[in-house]
Amino acid sequence: MYAELLIIGGGPAGLAAAEGYRDEGGAGPVILLSDDVDAPYQRPPLSKGWLRDQGVRLVTGSPVARIDGGRTVVPEAGDPLTVDLVVVGAGIAPHVELAEAAELATRGGRVVTDDRLASSAAGIFATGDIALARNILARNIAAGRHLRVEHWGEAENMGEIAGRNAAGGAATWAVAPGFRSEIGADTLKYVAWGDGYDATRLVGRGGGFTDYYGRDGEVVGVLTYQADYDYDYEAGAALVEGHAAFADVVPA
Repeated sequence: MYAELLIIGGGPAGLAAAEGYRDEGGAGPVILLSDDVDAPYQRPPLSKGWLRDQGVRLVTGSPVARIDGGRTVVPEAGDPLTVDLVVVGAGIAPHVELAEAAELATRGGRVVTDDRLASSAAGIFATGDIALARNILARNIAAGRHLRVEHWGEAENMGEIAGRNAAGGAATWAVAPGFRSEIGADTLKYVAWGDGYDATRLVGRGGGFTDYYGRDGEVVGVLTYQADYDYDYEAGAALVEGHAAFADVVPA
């Protein structure tokens, strides 16, 4: 078993790696390195609760410049960190070379689709991480706008929509993207449009919390952690999809 572990990435993959290390009996120090200081996973009490209980030290602020010798992580700013094992859980980058060769419309490294998940070529659909799909509920323009999602739950939902349409149906992508993540014995659920926020409202729920996110005066996301999360999540999803005014959100 490795004596010291450094995980690059403070999202679900990084947290799952830390959890797996502990579950397999790893007792050494764990460092979680993330450059996203505003990530929902890094908000208290999660960052000061689960991470602390697992003996995980969270280091934030600077992107990684390189890894030397497989064990020394060099940030763009700050001192290098040398450990026994480095795990990268920083996400993935879609490859659209095949789509581009087929002359499908792409943007920002993703295949552009309509709300039926149909690409610019007849009979070809795209879902999940590779898709930049139009969601008919997401505002900014009257008929919705294009979003990217990076979680298996929404990819499964989008796959069902694409499958129905490939079989001749008329299904549309018309829900706010969300996901559920198990962190040890704790559960997080998150639903959001995924393009940032400028206001938050944190509400304690016993041993957990529900965090509401606003942007331009609207509710754009809801995160629940070890709370009455099923109720709060479902109610929060309705707020997000209904573009509820953030100032009117008064949790029970």
